[in-house]
Amino acid sequence: MLVNLPVAQEVQRSDMWYTIIIILLFFAILVSLACGFYFLLTDQKGSGRLLASLTVRITLTVLLMLTILFAWLQGDSSSHGPGFSLTRSLSDLCLKA
Repeated sequence: MLVNLPVAQEVQRSDMWYTIIIILLFFAILVSLACGFYFLLTDQKGSGRLLASLTVRITLTVLLMLTILFAWLQGDSSSHGPGFSLTRSLSDLCLKA
């Protein structure tokens, strides 16, 4: 059975999924950082676990940045910092650069 949701609720659900994905990626980066620190302190020379931890952390960071960029390009996320209007589009920002 399909339920027709109002548009506002559908947008909030989309924002919720992006938020959950971003938070999970952030915590995964922190776990990878902690593992890398542990490997740095305990492993002998020649162990590849520290390098593997760094590779995982870089991959997760790239995924986090791509997720934020994708959400921004889809209009599900926007900058609320000083100097940014909520109605500015990507073309407006590119024309000023």
